[in-house]
Amino acid sequence: MKQLAIVSIVLALIFLIGCSPGILPQSPQQPMPPPETEALNPAARAAPASPEDAVPNIVPNETLASFCQQQSWPPFCEMIPFPQGRTMCEACKEIVGNKENAPAEAKEQGEGREAFITSNPLNLSQILQISKFRSCAGHDYSGVNAQGEKETLRSMKHYIDSPQDVLGSEKAVPVFSPFDGKVTEIQESQGESVYISAHAAPTWQFIFFHVNLEPGIEVGTQLQSGQLVGYALANRPNFDMALKRFSWTGQVFESPFLHMQEDIVEEYAAHGITLENIIIQKEFRDANPCPVTERREQGDVFFAGGIRKEDYVMVTSSANTKE
Repeated sequence: MKQLAIVSIVLALIFLIGCSPGILPQSPQQPMPPPETEALNPAARAAPASPEDAVPNIVPNETLASFCQQQSWPPFCEMIPFPQGRTMCEACKEIVGNKENAPAEAKEQGEGREAFITSNPLNLSQILQISKFRSCAGHDYSGVNAQGEKETLRSMKHYIDSPQDVLGSEKAVPVFSPFDGKVTEIQESQGESVYISAHAAPTWQFIFFHVNLEPGIEVGTQLQSGQLVGYALANRPNFDMALKRFSWTGQVFESPFLHMQEDIVEEYAAHGITLENIIIQKEFRDANPCPVTERREQGDVFFAGGIRKEDYVMVTSSANTKE
């Protein structure tokens, strides 16, 4: 339904642009100079288009940002004209600019990425350890990464373990909305899984698995950054969090740590968790594949070895915990 709605919006834009030339800024008609005059007077040639010229206000800012900043441009964006003979795709590439030209190593450390996670989703005083992105914890949870590369047999999410003294206690481990957003989906499976779409980056969705939601939270509920969403299940040793982008090219798996604002990154660093130790590099996991078992549940492949120390980062104590 979401894709159909976006398709309808873009097709409507194409229709408006095609039928209403006045929508686009019009430049005065100038007679074409003779070829020899243009050749002798380079200043008479049209100046190259600026980024401002390439992106007129015919598309709502948040819609254009959703297409451009997330690279979820529709496949027919070449059909949408912009001034100076450019297309929406070219305008998007200009908006993305240096972000998408950043080296892969820098991208994996969070450089050139949107920091739309504005609140810590966890109370770190109630957390024992967090599994690494691309760990061999639990079961296979993998797919295409933000660079468009297919990854398999690794956990591209984070398991969160609580201390023994809070296990079994109801409402002991709260979870919070990481940004201003909207609940887009709720699934029932060993508790509830809740998908929250970010207002600032609508194609991204933050997911909590195995939680009990607060009363009144349902599909369509608007959430404020930092708002209590629910609690981890009391009858499980852990719960999970993940970040996915849902776009025209499919789902993209990424660590939420790469999209946290600097103050949240610093809060985790104060507890011993950094971008360097919480994310396993793709090249390392490719060279060191996760051992698997014969166990299969709903198509998921489970990893062997149980809880391995190398798959987790311990949360250290700090006075800077979320109250």
